[in-house]
Amino acid sequence: MKPNQLLTLISALPTTGLLVVLILTGACTTQWSEKEQHFVETYVEILVVREQFPDTAIANPKVRHIQSVRGYTEESFREQFVVLTKDPDRFRQTIDSARQVAKDIVANSNRRDSTVSDSARDSQQNND
Repeated sequence: MKPNQLLTLISALPTTGLLVVLILTGACTTQWSEKEQHFVETYVEILVVREQFPDTAIANPKVRHIQSVRGYTEESFREQFVVLTKDPDRFRQTIDSARQVAKDIVANSNRRDSTVSDSARDSQQNND
């Protein structure tokens, strides 16, 4: 994965940190083509948005924006997904890796948000 690609992905995701960098670097193996890496990065972003915004009326425009920014249309993203299914083992590896990365990003985001909330609450209590 090229450094600028990784930075683009990270800057597009809310509340990420060093943990995310390490996860993405480990998940995007050199066995993947550049096109597969691009798909995985896009899919991870979509999964994170879907997790953070369960309401499809909110999530769908965000997903379309991610696809557009990453150079996909809904159709071309779906086509890439179908292409990957032609090699079931590779497809499973790709999708499982993307899901794990997204899960880790959401968990890290939730921990961070919880820590920030706890700190704000403690600060407020100290001021009272």
